[in-house]
Amino acid sequence: MSCNTFAPEAGYPQHRDRVSFLRIGRNWSILAGYDMRGYAIRLQQCTDEREPMVRAGCKYLTLKEARKHWVSAGRNDTISRRRTAAQVLMLIGLAVEAAKYNGLIDGKVRFNTTPRKAS
Repeated sequence: MSCNTFAPEAGYPQHRDRVSFLRIGRNWSILAGYDMRGYAIRLQQCTDEREPMVRAGCKYLTLKEARKHWVSAGRNDTISRRRTAAQVLMLIGLAVEAAKYNGLIDGKVRFNTTPRKAS
């Protein structure tokens, strides 16, 4: 078992906290932070999963599903929901960068944090 931290690079200068990750064998989990509602935002992969999964509150989604979910939530008419969606997208993007930095996922993996349109 190993624990480590990742200090965000130039892509996320507004996020000063460190992102921590836990690795047990081939399983790993990155805690990117907490959204304004207090839900933990994690990127994790277990040995029986083919790709990293996003865990945010009660949601457990692939990166593609997570992006689609929070982009559609960002189109809601309330300012609070738009801010929460943008914050969650930013935290997922931060976790993806931390996973690439630590060699947990392929460096070619991309996650668009812009809440305007789904890719």
